[in-house]
Amino acid sequence: MMNEKVTDTATKIIIIMIIFTMLGFFGFLIYLFCYADINEDTISMNEPVYSEANIAYEENITEISQNKQTIELISNSSNNSEILEGSSTKIKYYYDQLENNAKIIYDALENNKDNFKKGNYIVNLSTRFNSLLHQSDGERLLTDACQSAWDAFTYDNPDIFYIELSKISLITEYTTIGNTTTYSVSIGPGENRNYFQQSFSSQLQVEDAIKEIEEIKNNIIQTASGNDYDKVLKVHDTLANILEYETTISGVNIHNIYGALKEKKCVCEGYAKALKYILDSMNIPCILVSGIATNTNGTTESHMWNYVKLDGNWYGVDVTWDDPIIMGASITNNIRHTYLCKGSNVFNKTHKINGQISQNGIVFLYPDLNTVDYK
Repeated sequence: MMNEKVTDTATKIIIIMIIFTMLGFFGFLIYLFCYADINEDTISMNEPVYSEANIAYEENITEISQNKQTIELISNSSNNSEILEGSSTKIKYYYDQLENNAKIIYDALENNKDNFKKGNYIVNLSTRFNSLLHQSDGERLLTDACQSAWDAFTYDNPDIFYIELSKISLITEYTTIGNTTTYSVSIGPGENRNYFQQSFSSQLQVEDAIKEIEEIKNNIIQTASGNDYDKVLKVHDTLANILEYETTISGVNIHNIYGALKEKKCVCEGYAKALKYILDSMNIPCILVSGIATNTNGTTESHMWNYVKLDGNWYGVDVTWDDPIIMGASITNNIRHTYLCKGSNVFNKTHKINGQISQNGIVFLYPDLNTVDYK
């Protein structure tokens, strides 16, 4: 009998504990329902549009709504970091000019570069910017940092040709419980199905495209020998020979290296990115530069070209305008090398830099060119 009473008492105690636990759980749910607020802000990205009949550069206006924010990122200090990528050493020229918050985002993009090939991968920054977003201007600071990070990342990495920035969003989720709000940030396709360029729809297609242009790149590299100038000369001449300037401005890939190296048709952006893509693998410092330029016909237009570093000095290179078809003249070395490794005394007469890659991003600084031409 004594054992039965003890058992009954223990059973009652367990039942009471279960009831109190359930009451506590339901009370917590009611608290969350009444006092917690969970919301999400989506910041999309715009990319620079080079409309090249004269390559007119269009700036996108930032639009912000209260609970649903749409800001599209624009895809546009000589103390350079270096990153080892395969057998090549590539400078991260634009990365070095970013402030800390933008560097955090850039690092996250770079660390997940392979994952972007999936087309819908979400980069989770978690609560890394929680303190920033609690500042009165934190939202603006984060948006500007994200814009600047993408500007730098796309200019340092021309090989992410398969991404369309307008389909990528910076997503801020915030949960409020009582008086405490916690922010979590991620980068992904947002409301889009994926963020592939129009001509790609799967990771397999992207990987096949990468293999194709890597083979073309390697074939070009194998033909280049001698010192760094000789190699730049060879790559420059090869691109000028094989590329056709796209005058209709209608191709999907005319702004990227796939359009340049595989489809052989592109605008100035494709020429410049192709040169950087190849020279990066040859360990020759090369950066993308944008601004306005005046061609031999006296026409001033938005434009993109390159700076390359030889023997410790920077020189201007414009493969687009050295393409004989573009220049509208006979194929001679003088014409084809008009803008090859030129110093500021020549190059700056026709090319004017603009470090404002996007409206919300920082103004980047370009290295000073050597005064005289190489050699």
